[in-house]
Amino acid sequence: MNEQLKEKLDEVLKAVKIEDVISDYIQLKRVGKRYAGVCPFHNDRDPSLSVNSEKGFFHCFGCGVGGNAINFVMKAENISFKEALKKVASKAGIQIDISVEKSPEQIKAENIEKIIRESALFYFNNLQSGNFQNNFEYLSKRGISKETIRRFGIGCSPIGKSNLVYYLQQKGYALDDILDSGMAVKYDDGNISDCFRGRITIPIVNYLGKFVAMGGRTLDSNYSKYINSQETVIFSKGKNFFGLNLSKAYIQKKNCAIVVEGYFDMISLWQHGINNACASMGTSLTSMQASLLRKFTSNVILMYDSDSAGKSASDRNLEIFYNVGITPKVAILPEGYDPDLFVREFGNEGIDKILENSLDIMDFYISELKEKYDLTTPTGKSEFANKTLAHLIQLNDPVIVSEYIKKISEESQTSEEVLRKMISGKTEIAPKNFFKNSNTSSIEEKILSMLLHYPKLLPEVEDIMNSVTFKDKNLKKIYDILITLNPNTPLTMEDFSAYAEEEGLINKIIELLIFENSGIDNEDSAKIFIDELKEKLSDMFLREKFAVIKKEVEEALINNTIDRNDERFIEYQQLYRHFKGRKT
Repeated sequence: MNEQLKEKLDEVLKAVKIEDVISDYIQLKRVGKRYAGVCPFHNDRDPSLSVNSEKGFFHCFGCGVGGNAINFVMKAENISFKEALKKVASKAGIQIDISVEKSPEQIKAENIEKIIRESALFYFNNLQSGNFQNNFEYLSKRGISKETIRRFGIGCSPIGKSNLVYYLQQKGYALDDILDSGMAVKYDDGNISDCFRGRITIPIVNYLGKFVAMGGRTLDSNYSKYINSQETVIFSKGKNFFGLNLSKAYIQKKNCAIVVEGYFDMISLWQHGINNACASMGTSLTSMQASLLRKFTSNVILMYDSDSAGKSASDRNLEIFYNVGITPKVAILPEGYDPDLFVREFGNEGIDKILENSLDIMDFYISELKEKYDLTTPTGKSEFANKTLAHLIQLNDPVIVSEYIKKISEESQTSEEVLRKMISGKTEIAPKNFFKNSNTSSIEEKILSMLLHYPKLLPEVEDIMNSVTFKDKNLKKIYDILITLNPNTPLTMEDFSAYAEEEGLINKIIELLIFENSGIDNEDSAKIFIDELKEKLSDMFLREKFAVIKKEVEEALINNTIDRNDERFIEYQQLYRHFKGRKT
């Protein structure tokens, strides 16, 4: 890394708070002096990610990943170091003029995003032109205001065959990219047509604010009511929520997400001031969608129309939510209503009442099964118990499980003892472990950890550390860096900014920074600990030396090539007496 880039990196890291950067991607909660959140880099049920604001680093106790604010953005968005640096710099209001080399795949993805953004603008301008009054009237009947139309970029597509294709080509976009974006389709006979014709259009923007797809609603009953653009390199319906780009901040603030099914469900709720909703674009949720929500909250309320409510509590949805540490609730709407129609008729006060009466998904599920099975018969009781217990075991909380066993017992008139025997045969319920202990163990690592926290103690260990043969090249590099830094200044991740692109080194530094030894909370106690470590290290060196000399002397005695006055023999005796009676 050249000096100019390092200076810019240092400037950016000083200008931003790491917790502010990471909060754009996941929900953080203050825990003591640090922040904790669900790690977005592995299937994390518990808040395994720790953020140290004072030192400027994050670390996941689950998967081991860590680094500074730039490293986080690199991994979160799968972009290069320079791209991440520019992005974080922009957040801090710092201009950085650096060239970024991009792969063909990145260039293709960016072109598709530009095409979808340009298409959204084309359709929006169509609606605003006044030439599509029937579309405006339809939106007006649904209660969608002009402000909301602008906020969501709602537009409309002409009936013509290739109006958008022509427009995009005039803008300089290649036909292959237009086809790959899903905005147009090529038929077997070679003809090319716009995908969206004669439809109201709704741009789909991912939670990072990138235009990734398009949705369309027809006013003609002869065609499918709703369509999405095809899946592409930047869009998969099962990885996205409509509207999450707007609602994520409110979801974090309220610590609750309302999940609805359709675009207009989410849009109508937003317009009525219910701004923590997002649309799943279907009732069948995926594990990736559940993981995405878990970044922002652990509280989810599913609000589908009455016909889809049962689907929302399906076996699959229960499992995917439980697997990421979410126990959702179900808000039940009256027969014949969806969230869009309900909020238009009863307003946000009506929605608030529905939300207040929402059921934990297990309660909803028990209620549904009571209607399905005849609990006056042994067979019905057995089927009811087996079905409910099969989902109950997915809750990794013994207290909640115990309470639901009592409830299932009351509902089915089956003894708790029988139910517990049934559930014990299905799984073992274990308590949650929110944070795992650090695995830092070697003497060298512990000394380096103390030096990172108390750099003034470096002179205390220089002599012995210079004798260490580091087996881990990252430990050697960390020590070499430490001896070049000012020991009178507290260390932060900024001191290691020049090595930000070396992921293995950064992870090791963070591993050492988070290592904590009970009873060490100041420089004096750290010095006592280091003295103990130095003694252990010296002892280890002596043991290694004794093992080598012992082997040499024993071989020499066998070969009769040594006498008792030999320096090696005298040293052997001295070391032997030193270790005599001690465990070796």
